[in-house]
Amino acid sequence: MEDVIFVNKLDAVATTIGSETLLSLYPQLIRISKVSVEIQTFIRVILIALCSYIVMNKHEGIRPTYWQGIVNTLHIMSSYYAFQTINTGDALTLFYTYPIWNLLFSHILLKESMTIKQIGNVIVGVIGAILIAEPNFKNSRKLHGIMAALLAAITESIMYITYHDPGPKTSVSQRIFQLYGGSVPFVSIVLVLRYFWVHHKKTEDFFQNVSLRNILMIIAFNIFIGYTAHQGRAWGALKLSAPLFSSLSMTGIISGYIFSYFFEKKKPNKQIIFGAILILIASILSFFEKDIMLLHEKRKKRKEEQQKI
Repeated sequence: MEDVIFVNKLDAVATTIGSETLLSLYPQLIRISKVSVEIQTFIRVILIALCSYIVMNKHEGIRPTYWQGIVNTLHIMSSYYAFQTINTGDALTLFYTYPIWNLLFSHILLKESMTIKQIGNVIVGVIGAILIAEPNFKNSRKLHGIMAALLAAITESIMYITYHDPGPKTSVSQRIFQLYGGSVPFVSIVLVLRYFWVHHKKTEDFFQNVSLRNILMIIAFNIFIGYTAHQGRAWGALKLSAPLFSSLSMTGIISGYIFSYFFEKKKPNKQIIFGAILILIASILSFFEKDIMLLHEKRKKRKEEQQKI
């Protein structure tokens, strides 16, 4: 039984790391296509909802969950707003508090138990993420931008709970459909409101850079990379404990900087490398947490037996 559990765990770990790596490509898509965030978000939500609907079992009467859709829409909009309002390092630092919110919500809402060591591993990973982000809050005086980044972190964790909750007898595809299907009307409203706002202000061209090439690139990305990554993230969240998933999810910030190096020629400094090492240490310790505790108990028992002799 232990071997089967370990294989499943290893499978979920690999899937989680892979999905976080793929999701960290989204900033590069936004940068390369240069299509407005609202249009990209609309296409993303529609396609992921459609893909999950095609894949899922439709005979169980699963419908979009609109409260989840509101949370997802708030998450997407607050994320983009934070990155546009305050500097990237500060926004990333506040956003990557979400692993801590994962632990808090899992404990309060799902009654999931966790050890001090598991919590400590996640905190080490968060410190690593902060070092990579290189925050400079002296230059971030816009309170609304800071609040938006925190809202993005909290809503990220609420969505995590919908995937992590073992209670509902729904598949991963069904859960994704409930979340993204519920987002479609709200993202549509945001798109229309943004269009009329830009049209009224006449400060920019809402359809700037909207070409057949860019739209096809966004569609292909969201079908082959975006949906696959969301499927992997949801499956990992369902299969892994909150501390382990939270530690592994921070590998996305490492892959994000690796992609920045290849696509934007941004070279990491010693602080970024040290932060990446901390995240890797946290992930490894979280993965082997039970094995380490068991080894510690065996050594303690052996020492006690030797003292008796």
